[in-house]
Amino acid sequence: MLRHGPAPSVAALVTVLVCVSSVARFRVVDAGHSELHSFDHGERVGVLGVQVGPLSNPFQKYDFFSLPYCVPGAVSPEETSGTKKRRRSSSSARRSLYDVMMGVTRTDLGLDVRFGIDSPVTEICSVDMSVEPVFRAFQRALHGDFWMELSVDDLPVYAFVGQPHGSSNHSAGPARSALVLHTQFNFMGEINEDQIVGFRLEMKKPVLLEQRGSVTFTYAVHWTPSKRKFTERFGVFLDARFYQNSSHLMALVNAFFLGLILVGVVSLLLYRSLRSDRENYHAFLDGETYGAGHPSAVTTGGAAKHFARQPQFAAPELLDLRDTDVGLQGWRSIHGDVFRAPPHTEFFAALIGNGVFLLFVFTLAIIATIAGELYTSMHSLFSVFAMSAALGVGVSGYFSGGLYQRSGQKRWIRAMVLTMILIPSILILFLFVVPWIAARGLESPAVFGALFLRPSMTQVLVLLCFLLLVYLPLQILGTMAGRVLRGVSNNPCALNALPRPIDVSKQPWWSSPALLIPVSAALPFSVVFVEVYYLIVSFWNYKYYFVFDLALVVLGMSIVVISSTSIVTTYLLLQAEDYRWPWVSYSCGAWSGMYVFLYAIYVFFVETQSPSRMLSASRLLGGGDVPLDDALAPLRNAIFISIVYISQCALFSSLFSIMAGAIAYVAASVFVRSLYKSLKTQ
Repeated sequence: MLRHGPAPSVAALVTVLVCVSSVARFRVVDAGHSELHSFDHGERVGVLGVQVGPLSNPFQKYDFFSLPYCVPGAVSPEETSGTKKRRRSSSSARRSLYDVMMGVTRTDLGLDVRFGIDSPVTEICSVDMSVEPVFRAFQRALHGDFWMELSVDDLPVYAFVGQPHGSSNHSAGPARSALVLHTQFNFMGEINEDQIVGFRLEMKKPVLLEQRGSVTFTYAVHWTPSKRKFTERFGVFLDARFYQNSSHLMALVNAFFLGLILVGVVSLLLYRSLRSDRENYHAFLDGETYGAGHPSAVTTGGAAKHFARQPQFAAPELLDLRDTDVGLQGWRSIHGDVFRAPPHTEFFAALIGNGVFLLFVFTLAIIATIAGELYTSMHSLFSVFAMSAALGVGVSGYFSGGLYQRSGQKRWIRAMVLTMILIPSILILFLFVVPWIAARGLESPAVFGALFLRPSMTQVLVLLCFLLLVYLPLQILGTMAGRVLRGVSNNPCALNALPRPIDVSKQPWWSSPALLIPVSAALPFSVVFVEVYYLIVSFWNYKYYFVFDLALVVLGMSIVVISSTSIVTTYLLLQAEDYRWPWVSYSCGAWSGMYVFLYAIYVFFVETQSPSRMLSASRLLGGGDVPLDDALAPLRNAIFISIVYISQCALFSSLFSIMAGAIAYVAASVFVRSLYKSLKTQ
């Protein structure tokens, strides 16, 4: 017989060591090694245009030059090479994995910004607003309250394109129907010795867009010394007052104590119940009690005493629990069916394997983010999640293949294929299919311009390479390893030849799965809903989510609470002589994802009021010669973003359900095996 003890632990340890070493590398590159972010006095600092988009719609983003700003000229080789530092500066324009997959292009604006040297107002170029496409582009941007994102030395820089309808000056400024475009870029940098520790942009010199004349764009640069450390330069983007407030911390403390109380209650309940069952059972075997007229004996003495008082039964020398259920009640009576394979075993194995995979990815990525302080860079954050997913692909196949092999069924290839396609199918459905259908139905030009709806050939090639060179081989390897290392069935009780019938009508009301599943799923949701709120609000308010240490605590408490509720639910089900615990225990965890989905919808429509904010722009389009397409744009965008947001919530909730269900099943499986091992010992 093959031994399958230490091999998975060794593999997990190797994986963790590889990830830790990779995290160290990410920290050197992205978290800001000072040697790679040092400038000489007078050295050119590249200002990169990243993207633009409406404030009310975080999903809708466009390339920076989708607005007809000044197209930069070619930067001379002398300004981008020659020294190690300048090669580093020019490398910042290269596209990272995050840029490739999200369709982000970073283009050097060609501005002559020199480190430590102030620059007066300098002309960039002139743009003729009498050209209809140019005028319409800026008009739509101002109506949509567009913002822009630049990048300087890996620091994000944000500013508004203009002020729609002269909202900043109603008394002495232009009329309310006017559109104001900002034409002067005022850059303000902060330096500490040879490093940039801060960079801001203020838009000045407002110009009425309706003048339809030539508009001149200019820029100015001003540097100021600062005592801020280089490692603290991202602090201005982190809203500590929002995330680290007393209400947030108290909610987490309440969740922590809820988990402790629940674990204590579960432990006490199971201990008292199991001890009572064991005492009654041993008393019955000793002849002190007789189990309400249901004869059973294991030892010769106990059998003789019992059958002396029950003459209608023969008194054998020994009764084997595997041969009879006489006298067994509650969970003991179904020992011959409790380890029966659940229905739809292939799909069930795929769910469990992918759930363990998601738990591995989220746990490893959160730990890596905390260790490397990667929350300050979307490139590093996206890369570490992608790396964790690549390393964890084999985990899903390993657990899925082992579980299916232990079930004794033969269609393992079908189970492997289902495991492979489950997560990719969910991602494709909610990230591409649903938004694409919504965009086609709305027929909005603005919607079709969204970056995530236009996958480039580079994105397709990267995905194909990952699927063919990483995902498929590791899935197959993990499945084969799981079949060999975890495929031996070690059930403590043998299975009956025929399944025991379940009389649902005679079961107590508290053991009904229709009641157990929704009630038990509410407890894990009560632990995670606070963090779900902060994730959603931070996304819609353009905040950096950086409290990953709290997220790790919430994840740990979720595991504890899900496991505890699953064990209690499984015990109640078994006590009612119902052996359908695999799917029921899985559903106890998976249903918490449904609560997360409903709560996310509530936050979107009630707390953030994002659809209302998007529709409010339609009231500002009533005057002037605004085309009908532009007048209906806010309504179309509101409908579209609501559909996309619901799709994103469904994606997150589905992944959370799969992960929580796998946690619940694994905890229930460990409990059931321990429970029936004690019965085998007795």
